[in-house]
Amino acid sequence: MNVGSCRCRGDRFKIEPDPLFPIDIKHNLFVGWLLMTRSFAYCAAGTCTDVVSVDAYRDISAPVGALENRGASLRGNLKPDVLIVQQLLNKIAMAEGGPTSAGSSGRLQEDGLCGPRTRLAIQKFQEKQFPGKRPDTIVDKAQRTIYRLNQLAAPEVDDFLKAKAVASLGIVASYLVRTLARIDLVRLSWMTPNAQFNNTKEEARLNFHFHLDRSSDKRRDLDMIRRTYQTMLAASGYVPKGPNQKSAFGFLDTRPKEALGEVQYAWAYAGGFLYLQGVDGHSALHETNLRADQIYLSRSLLNAHEGAIIYAITHELAHFCGGVHGDIDYIEDRAYFHKDRKKCEKLDAYQAMTNADSYGQYNWEVNRNTHYQP
Repeated sequence: MNVGSCRCRGDRFKIEPDPLFPIDIKHNLFVGWLLMTRSFAYCAAGTCTDVVSVDAYRDISAPVGALENRGASLRGNLKPDVLIVQQLLNKIAMAEGGPTSAGSSGRLQEDGLCGPRTRLAIQKFQEKQFPGKRPDTIVDKAQRTIYRLNQLAAPEVDDFLKAKAVASLGIVASYLVRTLARIDLVRLSWMTPNAQFNNTKEEARLNFHFHLDRSSDKRRDLDMIRRTYQTMLAASGYVPKGPNQKSAFGFLDTRPKEALGEVQYAWAYAGGFLYLQGVDGHSALHETNLRADQIYLSRSLLNAHEGAIIYAITHELAHFCGGVHGDIDYIEDRAYFHKDRKKCEKLDAYQAMTNADSYGQYNWEVNRNTHYQP
């Protein structure tokens, strides 16, 4: 819908599956064997939770709406479509760019007419949500404005995202179990260096990501790597239930800093699982104080594929399950393999084993036989 010129094609509004969300889910025989019952109770940290398995996972879209797309037709905006935009805008809080100068009490009149007040409301929303980009007052099907309107206006998206994250935890846990088993194969080959237990292929894959051939004590460093994965496995099962039990996962609608121009997909306090339980922290990325014992997923992940959610959770678990800032096992973002492979390859052993992406990439390659690419 081109609210500025009121010239567009007459396609009717409808809610469709997101084409960016593939339903195809690839999984291996190990995952199928582990999760053959379709669901299981995974226990850790003194609690248990029922986790949906990979077979029961349904990768569907968020309730994202679609308005008319601009085209050569000279037909005006359809009244039902304009009405939908007005209704969505009226659900947006002023702090998020909702209408501030239209209708009584700041609300738009929901009349389906594309007037100056509606155009001004869309302009203000775009200025707030997309800083640094010139507002065009256009609301097109499958474009950023209608996606953001639906994300902010529909309160169920947080529950939807949480359900997807919890469903993904079953896959995350199974991947970590397999990764730990592969690490133990390497440890066994080092303990009994003979042809029977030799596993040069697995050792080479581990070394590719953690550079243990550059270590002064590779057995010591391997123990830290394994301990981190073991803690990640424990944290992946920590989703308590009940009226007085906190959730292991929190959710924020994160936005890019204007100067950075990058989207935040997930975030966690380093050392939050082991050392910051019950602690409130403060992030430079967000204005509010956050609980430090949670992992935060952004609504930006609603438009991501199933693998991206799994990888994002695994990556944040590495931060979450290492040490706090200043500790020797503090895990930070030193380099991303899919962004700068050469930088990753230059890391020494200590840098590699305290790099969150190293844990994510090795875990991904063990389970999917390839490097992760967004």
